[in-house]
Amino acid sequence: MKFLLEGQADRTTIFAELAQRFTVRPGKPRTIERTFFDTFDWRLYSAGQRAEEAREAESVQAEWMENATGSVLGRMNGPMGRMARDWHPAPLAEALARIIKMRALLPLAKITTTRWPADLLDEREKTVVRASIEISTTGSISPEAAGRALPPAVVLSAVRGYHTELEKAIAVLAGMSGLTRVQHSTLDQVLAIDGRTPLDYSSKINVRLPHGAPCEEAVRTVLARLVEIMAANHKGTVADVDTEFLHDFRVAVRRTRSMLGQMKAAIPASILKQFRPEFDWLGAVTGPTRDLDVYVLKFDDYSAPLNEAVRRDLAPLRKHILRRQHQEQLTLSRAISAQRYQALIVDWEKVLRSTWKSGAQSFRGDDPVEAVVGQRILKILKRALRQGRALTDDSPASAVHELRITCKKLRYMMEFFKSLYPAAEIDELTGALKELQDNLGDFQDYEVHRTELYRFAEEMAAHKTARPRTLLAIGQLAESLAVRQRLARADIGRRFAGFAAKNNIERFRTLFKTAERIAPDEGDCNL
Repeated sequence: MKFLLEGQADRTTIFAELAQRFTVRPGKPRTIERTFFDTFDWRLYSAGQRAEEAREAESVQAEWMENATGSVLGRMNGPMGRMARDWHPAPLAEALARIIKMRALLPLAKITTTRWPADLLDEREKTVVRASIEISTTGSISPEAAGRALPPAVVLSAVRGYHTELEKAIAVLAGMSGLTRVQHSTLDQVLAIDGRTPLDYSSKINVRLPHGAPCEEAVRTVLARLVEIMAANHKGTVADVDTEFLHDFRVAVRRTRSMLGQMKAAIPASILKQFRPEFDWLGAVTGPTRDLDVYVLKFDDYSAPLNEAVRRDLAPLRKHILRRQHQEQLTLSRAISAQRYQALIVDWEKVLRSTWKSGAQSFRGDDPVEAVVGQRILKILKRALRQGRALTDDSPASAVHELRITCKKLRYMMEFFKSLYPAAEIDELTGALKELQDNLGDFQDYEVHRTELYRFAEEMAAHKTARPRTLLAIGQLAESLAVRQRLARADIGRRFAGFAAKNNIERFRTLFKTAERIAPDEGDCNL
């Protein structure tokens, strides 16, 4: 429980008031440097938590705690673990990984706090409440906010089993003038001083489009949001802070390419001619690194079913993939730091701030956005249904991949223009589509990664970095992925049938109704 000090309240008067109900045993003042951490996308804060590194003299300790109460969820000696895997013991690392997953913990804010502690004792001389008066100033993570003082605070903490005594101490302080009880945490105070807004980053589109808006205006609004996401992730992608920076950057690029392809009726041909090749290049240059990132992230899961000896023999393979990932990351970092990328973004942002006009008869930029979007979504849906119904047990992997790409385009269009439709209905349709997409994505990953294994084995054999046992282990891993792929392929029919059910297709028709209709029998699934 925290109180802010105002007016004439000071340490002496506060401890004197508490002494009327408790025996107050003051401790020695301590000065602690505290740095707060979270992931770039605020995963801890979203869960009501924070990570904090405390340095006092030669001691360094990392803590994971509840943000509002300060209750410690996990603690380890030593500096802050950047990734969940850097924490110990293993159960703590696993628990933290469930929250932050593959993201890095990055410094948010820093303060220097001087604490005057005191134990509050009952009549039996047992410590029942811990109190401290804290004076803090901000640190140097944000230079413009460094050196600012936080309001002095009194912090009360319960000792297990003595909640009633804590309430008594709270009542004492609540009755004093010059103290204000607050609910926000120290982290929230520091972020406010620093001008940071919690949850200020999201990879979601999150744009509000007015109903009946000109289509070209709506398209520009969504594309402007996508370039914002790219800009937010550019620095972390170049520095390879964690794999999600590239993931979010690449998804924004892919969504941009999808918008340029699906909504070209609302985009002047001159803009498409100039920018589609550039965003295709950007998609190509980010692909190899992301593919290897996914391989690294999934490596432990892929190898888990194999026996321990085989997993040991796969260690050189993991090193080879990490080496390749590092090489591709350097290539990517150079590419998106070079003039071509910088010029692309500058020119693109300039175009997005302009008004689009076209003399072509096919240009539909002035049409209401719902009319154009509805027709496009229903056309993509038709294609997905046709492709899904055509799949048989003998269909090649490329046919499954084509269905996956079509479903991705459909999902993107629904996400781009989500704000134009009832949220509950869009979410329900998107959820049904996502189940199918997850299945198709797993199948494709197994296909690509199994094929890549053979290429990795050839490279390692050529460079003499793999013993025969490792090559044999790679073969076993490839077969294990083949088994997983067959299981995923067997499930596609069921997942597609659920998505393509008549009632689901009818919801699509109703939500995106336009002059374009879907033939009644195209809701059936005969896989």
